[in-house]
Amino acid sequence: GELRWGRHPEWFGLWAAEHTACREGVALFDMSFMSKFHVQGRAAGPLLDWLATARVDGPAGAITYTQMLSPRGTLEADLTVTKLPPRPGAYGGGGGDGEGFLVVATDTAHRHVETLLRRGIEDHAAARGVAPAATVS
Repeated sequence: GELRWGRHPEWFGLWAAEHTACREGVALFDMSFMSKFHVQGRAAGPLLDWLATARVDGPAGAITYTQMLSPRGTLEADLTVTKLPPRPGAYGGGGGDGEGFLVVATDTAHRHVETLLRRGIEDHAAARGVAPAATVS
């Protein structure tokens, strides 16, 4: 049909029902193909808050949908950030003790997100890719 803005009666009801089921019930999403990064260190939370458009340094277990923007305010990356529970040294080392975060982005933006993270955190925290097998339980 014709492309247009707004709530399309052909599919909006189905989308709304799926959204409600996910939000109020339980949902399982296959994210095995997506890019995953672990960011850890004493400054990881404040740095990710600075890099992202949303506050991600909340309570452990919080999952935040956010973006990373260019200095001009254009979209650079679409991602989710999960604050992991405190477990010193449990996230593969490299960042020392401190908070851990799991950053998930689309697989097609892996290198771009990795570069944005590394440039943004410099020497204040550690970021490393996470192997797909390490994220499936």
